[in-house]
Amino acid sequence: MENLGLKINLNKLFPQLNEATINLLYVIGSFLVASLLAFLASKLIRYLFQYRFQQHLYDKFKIHSVSRLKTVSALIENLLLYIIYFIYIYHILTLIGIPIGTLLAGAGIFGVAIGLGAKDLITDIINGFFIIFEGQFEVGNLVQIYNLSITGTILSTGLRTTKIRSISGEVFYIPNSDISIINNMSQLNRQIIIEIPLHPENNLHLFEENLKATSKILEENYKDLIVQSAKHVGLVKNKQNAFEYRIFISVKNEYYYELLSIFYQTYIENLQAADFKIITQPAVLPLN
Repeated sequence: MENLGLKINLNKLFPQLNEATINLLYVIGSFLVASLLAFLASKLIRYLFQYRFQQHLYDKFKIHSVSRLKTVSALIENLLLYIIYFIYIYHILTLIGIPIGTLLAGAGIFGVAIGLGAKDLITDIINGFFIIFEGQFEVGNLVQIYNLSITGTILSTGLRTTKIRSISGEVFYIPNSDISIINNMSQLNRQIIIEIPLHPENNLHLFEENLKATSKILEENYKDLIVQSAKHVGLVKNKQNAFEYRIFISVKNEYYYELLSIFYQTYIENLQAADFKIITQPAVLPLN
């Protein structure tokens, strides 16, 4: 009825125009108005989410992580923009006379395929939203995805996919719906276990003093990454009935592999510099 009323008004304003021209003017006018409304709505959403909504999330849900705050905000913003674009496209297609309902009803197998694809898309979006909103991981976290056997650093989390760089340097784009079992190794600290075989000819007391001095150096050089001072357990017996000197050092989880190599290298180098003998296989010390 609104369309008919608008056309009647156009007839009154431009009586010299024929029906085809009036229909064309109506389509063009409706297209321009719909485009303007969609443009303004998208601009308003972007403004609100950039300057207002993040503060609301911070106050309402106590989301203090900047990366998590931005990701949740971006997910909701994109979802609303997709809804606006869908309504806009649906309106334009209806305006030019394309029967959307009839096309979807008669699409048959093609329509089913689209429906299944949309189902996967919705699942990705919902899973991605809860991953970020619940704080399962954030950009920069070291994670292990058990069901995909992938371990790496989170590069980005989008509306549909999560981007991960593995330890070997490979980059994976994973649909959020495929992520089910996650171990976020950045949320907890991890303990480095240093086990250095004891050579029978080394003086145990001097050997231990050297290791303790090295631990102090490491704690000073990596004080921002070490969360608990080194604990010198001392001599322990392994399964081969050989003695090893064991040290525990708690570090931030995401730096575990890097620090493990550095710590071993530093301990061994300082022992070699002090002329202690280093063996690759633990020696079996005689018990008196």
